[in-house]
Amino acid sequence: MTTDQHSASTATTETHTTSWDDVPVEDREAHIGKFVAMSPSLMSSVRFIRAHMRGYRTSPEGEISFLLGDTRAGKTTAINEVIDQIADETGGQIVSQILDDNRDSEALVSVIVQTPHGIERPIVKIFVPVGPTFNGLLSDVLVAFDIRLPQRATFAERLLALGRQLSGQRTRLVIFDDTQHICEKGKTAAAYEASEVFKVLAKTGRVQVLCAGLEHTREIKDANPQAAWLGGEEHWVRPLEIVATTKAPLAKFCTTLNSELPFDQPSKLNRPEMFVPLGIFCEGYEGRIATLYQLSLIRTHEPRPAGRWT
Repeated sequence: MTTDQHSASTATTETHTTSWDDVPVEDREAHIGKFVAMSPSLMSSVRFIRAHMRGYRTSPEGEISFLLGDTRAGKTTAINEVIDQIADETGGQIVSQILDDNRDSEALVSVIVQTPHGIERPIVKIFVPVGPTFNGLLSDVLVAFDIRLPQRATFAERLLALGRQLSGQRTRLVIFDDTQHICEKGKTAAAYEASEVFKVLAKTGRVQVLCAGLEHTREIKDANPQAAWLGGEEHWVRPLEIVATTKAPLAKFCTTLNSELPFDQPSKLNRPEMFVPLGIFCEGYEGRIATLYQLSLIRTHEPRPAGRWT
């Protein structure tokens, strides 16, 4: 296992006060990769996830909630921000485990807290591979909790081991990212089968479950009505309204990018003639705007001999 570097610098719309003139190019690139603008939309998603996590064991069974939005809307960014916050609050370590098998290899990320009584794992994130099965997804969950069982272990034995670890490691929230993969095989039976893992976690471990994915991820509720009856809420990550006023969220978001990303001189992204076309091209989604701007900053603006970027 290796430490997963999720830590990201955050910012409001305040102007960066440090000059980038003497900062080496490699340090600028590192800043680009870690910078996250804490926009109102992102903070709303973070609050939703934290509220869902606080619901741990307030009911006889865990709840299954959904974080929904288009590609690059900021869902995973919000999840990673919550993981960072939990690690900071608990003094824990963010740990990434890599699955090494014949299926799509995906990362398992969790916060590990060392206590006198052993480790606690308050939050876990699991990426859902393409075309998941019940056994495959359940195996991923077992690996995430360092549960090693013989291949011949029965379903009851796996549930017993999982229940013990969920309780012993005091896990409150299990997040499944890219959960839309469950609904993309074109078969309701397949979606029902894989989503049974969520029900197992909510009923067996009484943990909170969050499914993050594209908008059709909510079809899980249609395929498996029991998942819907376990409660939980839906939070939709909506695009920013594309307007030219400098007081609108789009303008404030782009102003933050303009002031915090490491140009020697401002890029004028805070001006309507810049941020409106960019917003239209990215359909108002913050994640797309930030990604496009970060990529252009790295690839388009080559460092000059003196190390300056223009």
